[in-house]
Amino acid sequence: MFSFFKNKQLHSKVRRMEEGLHYSFNKIKDDFLATHKKLEDHSSNTTKKLDEIHLRLSYLERLFSLHLPNLQTKTRLPENQEEEFEDTEEGVSKIYQLTDKQQKIFNELVVMQTESGSKWIPLKELAEHVYPRKEYKGVRSTISEYTSVLEEQGLIEKKSNRKRSYVRVNKKGLNYISKERAKKLAKLIA
Repeated sequence: MFSFFKNKQLHSKVRRMEEGLHYSFNKIKDDFLATHKKLEDHSSNTTKKLDEIHLRLSYLERLFSLHLPNLQTKTRLPENQEEEFEDTEEGVSKIYQLTDKQQKIFNELVVMQTESGSKWIPLKELAEHVYPRKEYKGVRSTISEYTSVLEEQGLIEKKSNRKRSYVRVNKKGLNYISKERAKKLAKLIA
């Protein structure tokens, strides 16, 4: 008869131990999931920051290539010779009034037009260079708005031919780039 009570007490102790273990393992599982989430968040934040730094660095490289196109081949200018830029104080302030993305689009257009030797650059190609990982459909309105702002500022011209849009740096926009590139582009747009 006493063994019946012992078995009942034993079963209740085993049940409490099972409940305790279940609770402990659930807590351990929650801790693992929380730690995993923190690591994922940290990883994604780090990736975003590195992408931002990469974009800023590529922008600076393009900016230097616009103003100093022969930077890699030049070691040092002679003391009495200085490189001249056509940037005026008004021009510099106008360029810096633009957002970073607008400046990037303008600089990309200058580079594309100089390198390709084309009088007009298709807006689709410009969008592919500015947004390399995105489809044109998704960025068409954005790139169109940015180029419209640049057109309002008097830096570029836009034209449409059937369903395609084209852009180019205009004569006023030449004042805001290096003298060497301005000469090349002046020949193209004349």
